[in-house]
Amino acid sequence: MKIRPRNKLPILAWLAFLLFLSFSSLAQRQATDKAQVIPQSVSAKLQRDAARLALRMLNDSKSLEHQNIVIPGYKIDELYKVLVLIYEESPTARALEKCDIHTFPDPSIDRMVVVFKKSAPWAQSIKRGSQITSQQQLNVLLSKYQLNIEKSVNWDDTHDALILRAGEPLNMAALGVVFLKIQGVVKVETGVPETTGNDITARPVKGGWEVTYILRFGGHISGKGKMHAWKFRVVEGSAVKLLKESGDKLPRWMDCAKVEKN
Repeated sequence: MKIRPRNKLPILAWLAFLLFLSFSSLAQRQATDKAQVIPQSVSAKLQRDAARLALRMLNDSKSLEHQNIVIPGYKIDELYKVLVLIYEESPTARALEKCDIHTFPDPSIDRMVVVFKKSAPWAQSIKRGSQITSQQQLNVLLSKYQLNIEKSVNWDDTHDALILRAGEPLNMAALGVVFLKIQGVVKVETGVPETTGNDITARPVKGGWEVTYILRFGGHISGKGKMHAWKFRVVEGSAVKLLKESGDKLPRWMDCAKVEKN
């Protein structure tokens, strides 16, 4: 009896299928590992950095008081992706995180102080510590922009103040203009520091972005402060390059003095 040779095609197909699963699993693990490079705490800071950078760019075209209260989400997302790419691809950027280099809190994106007359009809409901006041316009703004009343404090003999915190980044300067229209409100402050500090700047360039991380140290209040900067070039969606490192010499005790060059 003649024995027919077994069909090798199903075996080859099965081997190809197993090979495909192996490569898919490897790619998935690599993608997962890369996603885990950024801790959640760092990601949250980068989101805030992106929002502030987006707001600064709006300020370049028109005063923030005359801009929209809500920062364009697409612009925040674009800048967040740029900052994430720098963090993922550059050992230098990851080392700089140890020095807490993030955007200086100017402009404000989440905090404001509303100063109002103690004699205002709705002032008593504030003193009771309620998140719902007897001022309907104020209630609407608190709800619409997800603002929390952190606390109410005595401002002076005739005024009290509300310290408000936003759940999501907002153009607080523009929001302050709206609060000034409430009867009894006399002033709004966004709490921008008068000194300087660490910062991140970003500007669009042909084919990508130029992002600079600025570390400040020494006596900036006395005018004797020093600074050191790292400038990156980001090609849209791909490469990150450290273009330049400049500024004052870093003290040996600073962790940032030990960063690895790209």
